[in-house]
Amino acid sequence: MKRLATLSAAAASLAIAGLLLIPSLVSAQGGHGYGSNGAGDGHGNGYRQMLDTKAQILGMTTEELRTRLGDKTLFQIIEDQGLTENQFREEMSVAAEARWQERGLSAEEVAERQAMRLENQGNCDGTGGGRHGMNR
Repeated sequence: MKRLATLSAAAASLAIAGLLLIPSLVSAQGGHGYGSNGAGDGHGNGYRQMLDTKAQILGMTTEELRTRLGDKTLFQIIEDQGLTENQFREEMSVAAEARWQERGLSAEEVAERQAMRLENQGNCDGTGGGRHGMNR
């Protein structure tokens, strides 16, 4: 009986230690857990950066773009802002290439990413229902 009580106490101690460790693990992942940017929207920093870039190209704030995406597709917003899809895509391509070069990617890596972007764009219908990111 004494042995059972000792084992129960040990198991409870391990469970408590595990619960106390979770906040430390979350903090080690950037403070917000996997796939989060701290904004509470479930999107990572790459998503946030992409949205910021789109808003800048469209001449609006990120919050304005988020709001408008609640009512319209990105392609409709692009048209409302007086751009064509091709103009917008070219601006996004230039911004992405500059960002990748700033991060020190090789010319080969930049070319690979640009090819992936073109492929993704070819599959895009403008509704926002696709998967995003370089590591899908």
